[in-house]
Amino acid sequence: MNYLSICSGIESASTAWHHLGFSPLGFSEIEPFPSAVLAHHYPDVPNFGDMTKHKDWRLDERLDLLVGGTPCQAFSVAGARRSLDDERGNLTLTFCNIADQFNPRFTLWENVPGVLNTKDNAFGCLLSGLAGLDDPIETLKGKWPGNGLVIGGRRRVAWVTLDAQYFGVPQRRRRIFVLAVDTQSVADSPDLCPSKILSIGQSLRRDTPPRRKAGESLTHPVAPSLTSSGRGVERAGETRGQDPVVAFEGFHTTGSGYWQEGSGTLRARE
Repeated sequence: MNYLSICSGIESASTAWHHLGFSPLGFSEIEPFPSAVLAHHYPDVPNFGDMTKHKDWRLDERLDLLVGGTPCQAFSVAGARRSLDDERGNLTLTFCNIADQFNPRFTLWENVPGVLNTKDNAFGCLLSGLAGLDDPIETLKGKWPGNGLVIGGRRRVAWVTLDAQYFGVPQRRRRIFVLAVDTQSVADSPDLCPSKILSIGQSLRRDTPPRRKAGESLTHPVAPSLTSSGRGVERAGETRGQDPVVAFEGFHTTGSGYWQEGSGTLRARE
């Protein structure tokens, strides 16, 4: 599988994926030190630099995977949470444009949990852009749940909140992972639905989560129904007309600690 890495840094993705046989087609990094590190370790892989110049980029083959974690400062307390009004936060939308330009089979985006509750609905804009919808998706309560699935005309998009403490790292570090898969790939192979790919256990080593009461869920409950207009729907099968969002689905956990898909799928008219 080949991939294009955005906001590459010193390429932790390449380090993680090297033993899987993944091959980088290009990087996008502008800071001098990480760019020098990339040039040293990957001399044959081009660094395209500024991601806002993506229209000038050229790839020699069809892209399998686009991966990137756009700057988190715009969504974190340390960065004043200016969200899309911050040029760093606005790179989230540039990331969607890059996905549309190269049309990879898989698109993976990572960021801090603060993106789930910004005043300007940055996360809804990201989901809409990746799914291929004209208008931002909104939640009824103004805050996004920690996991879910949206199906659009261009891609299926799922997201999940994971904590580093359950993956062998001695610290609590929660992050949002968004995975989008193009609709044709899912049609050809239903197992490629991003909700199934992200159905992984938080406690891979069966570690007992700290400070959690017995029986308490590891995730948020299934979220309210969604539409692009923000009006929502009242029950499965009701779409209130022309809303373009075709599905939303939450996750829940079982006693075994593994993720399963929730039952609250809602579909709009074709």
